[in-house]
Amino acid sequence: MHACELAIRAQLRIPDNRTVEQWILDQRIRPPGSARGTQMDLSLTPWLREPCEAVADNHNREVVIVAPTGAGKTTVLDASLLRATREDPGSILLAMQTDEDADAYYDERLEPMLQSLDGIGDMIRALPRGKRRKGELVLPHMTCFVVGAKMSAFQRKSVRYVLLDEVWQIKHGLVAEARGRHHDRWNARVVLTSQGGWQHVDTDNGRVKTELFEAWERTDRREWQFVCPECGAAQPWKWSGLKWADEKRADGSIDDTAITQSTHYQCAKCETKFHDDIAARRMLANSGRYEATNPQPLTVPGKHVGFHCNALTLYYVAWSTLVLEWKKASELTAAGDKSALQVFVQKRLAEFWRDEEDEPGVVLGGAGYRFADYANGEAWEGEVHRFLTIDRQRDHRWAACRAWKSDGSSRLLWFGKILTTEGCRELQQRMKVADWATFQDAQYETGEVYDECARYGWTSLHGSGDSGFTHNPPGKKPVRKIYSTLKQAQAPGGGRARYVFFANEGGKDILAKHRGGHSATWEIPDDAGVDYHTHINSEIKKDVIQKVTKQIIRRWCRIGSRPNHGWDCEVMQIVAALIKGVIAAPVAEEPKPEILTPPP
Repeated sequence: MHACELAIRAQLRIPDNRTVEQWILDQRIRPPGSARGTQMDLSLTPWLREPCEAVADNHNREVVIVAPTGAGKTTVLDASLLRATREDPGSILLAMQTDEDADAYYDERLEPMLQSLDGIGDMIRALPRGKRRKGELVLPHMTCFVVGAKMSAFQRKSVRYVLLDEVWQIKHGLVAEARGRHHDRWNARVVLTSQGGWQHVDTDNGRVKTELFEAWERTDRREWQFVCPECGAAQPWKWSGLKWADEKRADGSIDDTAITQSTHYQCAKCETKFHDDIAARRMLANSGRYEATNPQPLTVPGKHVGFHCNALTLYYVAWSTLVLEWKKASELTAAGDKSALQVFVQKRLAEFWRDEEDEPGVVLGGAGYRFADYANGEAWEGEVHRFLTIDRQRDHRWAACRAWKSDGSSRLLWFGKILTTEGCRELQQRMKVADWATFQDAQYETGEVYDECARYGWTSLHGSGDSGFTHNPPGKKPVRKIYSTLKQAQAPGGGRARYVFFANEGGKDILAKHRGGHSATWEIPDDAGVDYHTHINSEIKKDVIQKVTKQIIRRWCRIGSRPNHGWDCEVMQIVAALIKGVIAAPVAEEPKPEILTPPP
């Protein structure tokens, strides 16, 4: 049959009244590499039925699907594209994370499925070579673009369907650009599929909602629910409904066996327990349905509908597997590293991660004393050391004085701004801090800092991007610490200045544990003030892409333009406490504390 005749038949086709699920079964579509079966069958993933129907409904303008990894989100794109090509044609733009992803999807998955469609396969095989370019399939009745998500791939295209995959990874601004490619067609459709992403993102114009989160908020936000077979109550899958025996082994590690054997889900109404076996999980999944949770979605010029489910929905994922992942993420969070928890929330619960930048800072309560109680260097009962740390600026300094006990607990005795070097010296002497125990940041105006340290016997500190420094204790194996051995340098004005390098990231990690209550008692006064609370909540740890290697690493980053001098002073307090052995550095073997003495 000639390609033009095939195209005319496709355009004049009588509307198909079958459900998308039935249409898929009748077409006998076989997705290459499918994990669920050799033939596409929505009964195997019941939470995808309604999203597929919503994409096929011309009353809907935008469909947003937020689901966990392994939920089959790509199946929605497959079904939508295939059905549109044959039953409701219009040019299609399908964008994936990268060009490589797009090429692989087209070659390995999409074209084999299109080739199997009645009529469409003949149409493709009849195309001349020039109509089957990479990422662009030009059919007589429509064009299908499969591209990586980038501005150049979206420009100069006019399509009816815009399909975007894993939107959480698409650069901010590109969703709006892709959305505009439908040029306000009355029957346009935008489909966004993704795991959970972030609520907000930093742009040149400030901190704004991510395009995915903003799109989700505009929908009716349908939540996947199951129906309890005992009481008939429909209820959303909630993490709080999952129960297990929270046990540990004698060595303090997680007891995997106890958790695996005890994990079950409990009905929120009648408290019926469903054991963690595939039969129970499959039964509950088959009872599922979506319920809208937003009564005021955007409906002009067409409906905006949204679908959300989490990994508890996926009957082929054992609940105990999720519990163990959660437990490990929780342990890392308690140690100050939220990266594993973030991954769990985004990939398993398919929820939007809220950065600490979007939340109130760590709320620190006073310990029942005031700065005035130590205004003249009064002793804190049981203290073994006190340090003064100074963060130098162009025309002023910020300083903190903290006392430490031998068990690693500490108390802030003074914090504030000082205008001159002489003011720092007066504060040091009034607070009864030893010369060697006064530390000043030497990254800025290093020569002047060295002069001051040589004059008063203070110690200079240099923050470093290194992860640690090698120490060679006598008669022992070399060890790595977050601070270097004590070094000396010639000060520009004469004399010798002592200095120490320290690993910025390591020091901040340890401070975060103290600040968050995951280490020894770390006290601040009742009248610490707004300045201190702002400074101590001025940095967060987040993913950063390295410029050279392009690897994603976790680093401490300043929040906007918040002043972070108090944070830096407290980091230097941590370094001083490590040097004196008041708190332990995270190393395999720790030599005796070094003793700082004035240079001869």
